[in-house]
Amino acid sequence: MLATTGKQRYDVIFIDRDLPDGGADRAATLIKAVRGPNKATPIILTSYEKNFALGRSYDDILIKPFSKHDVEDKLIAWTTSH
Repeated sequence: MLATTGKQRYDVIFIDRDLPDGGADRAATLIKAVRGPNKATPIILTSYEKNFALGRSYDDILIKPFSKHDVEDKLIAWTTSH
């Protein structure tokens, strides 16, 4: 994932909180820290955990289970208003 985000610009990045060994937090931190095409790209965390503090690495959260409509709403919100 990190190799791809360093080369290609994305409108939004979704990262699953359940990646092994805290991989989601490390990946989000690196994407935001590195001077690359996605430094300012919104990162949306997907998680079962409802009481998660987003911090500096994540811009929004999508609580599991979610529907296709929920994903569409997030995409619209982050690609049209920011």
